[in-house]
Amino acid sequence: MINGATCNATNHSGCGHLAAVVKVGLNPQSAAINDHTRTVYVTNNALGNVPGTVSVINGATCNGSRTSGCSGHHLTVTVGRSPISVAVDTRTGAIYVTDFSSAAVSVFNGSTCKAGVAKGCPRTARLQAAGSQPFGVSVNQLTGTVYVTQPFQAGSMSILRSQPG
Repeated sequence: MINGATCNATNHSGCGHLAAVVKVGLNPQSAAINDHTRTVYVTNNALGNVPGTVSVINGATCNGSRTSGCSGHHLTVTVGRSPISVAVDTRTGAIYVTDFSSAAVSVFNGSTCKAGVAKGCPRTARLQAAGSQPFGVSVNQLTGTVYVTQPFQAGSMSILRSQPG
């Protein structure tokens, strides 16, 4: 983790510090942040064509300035096979994870499954069909639309309505 306030184009005072290391699952692929809940979600691809996980990390205690919460065990949610990308819908609280080998997007509630709240995390996220080999995911916060790319299917994209988390 790097503190963008003290390590950026105009301020280099914090750039010389060693970055904190956070243990997450096997083969991490991407991360998304919910600023409202101060939670970081990391996709763990595992061994590829098996169910993966999403690590749920407390961004208030594990960040570029404070690392006390970076060590130890972090919550995880089981998602579909070969998770790649993750996106947060801050309006609904939904977390979207592309599951490359499941032809689906895993969805769970980030309003209740957040840093330090184990009771709100499902054991396994629900799956939403999204086309073959979903890869990237983005959420338009204004329209409540979820865009899922499938680069290996003749350059296609699925468009979903955002769901309550």
